Amino acid sequence: MNKLKKIIIGLAVAMVLTISIFASDKSIISPDPAWVLTLGGAGNTSTTGNDGTAFGIDIGIGRTGHLLLPTETGIRQSISYNDSTTLLTTKLYNDWTILNYKRLDIFGGANIGIRYGNTTAQWEFAPEVGTRYWLKNDVNIIARLEFPFDLGNSFDYKDTLRYILGLQLKF
Repeated sequence: MNKLKKIIIGLAVAMVLTISIFASDKSIISPDPAWVLTLGGAGNTSTTGNDGTAFGIDIGIGRTGHLLLPTETGIRQSISYNDSTTLLTTKLYNDWTILNYKRLDIFGGANIGIRYGNTTAQWEFAPEVGTRYWLKNDVNIIARLEFPFDLGNSFDYKDTLRYILGLQLKF
């Protein structure tokens, strides 16, 4: 587990350095703020054991802006279900667009929130990465991957991956 923590910290430092490099590139700055609505399918998969996979929906609303890089900040709600468990999460998030190439954006960020349902409630922190492929100026396909850590248990990685695939509308 110690090696995984070092990798996560290294990726976070690399992200900060990348942000500072791209912050000077004025071509990727989008100063016009807008609201965004994200609707997608969500999944949780255990990376160890036989806990199975849970599938569900993810809804988010956020606001775009500019803080060193184009940023999006908001709140997300998801509900997932497997054979025996219903999981809900409510979390605040912030993502920075690190790179955009033609119609493709690559972003990184983090979220913090609570996981609950017919299980013990847990506060979580999750670094996340993703891509957006713009179909139109105000509609994109979004894919996101999260790596949650349990804040109540010595900041341990939860051996879980969360993934979201959906549509995002800008208005």
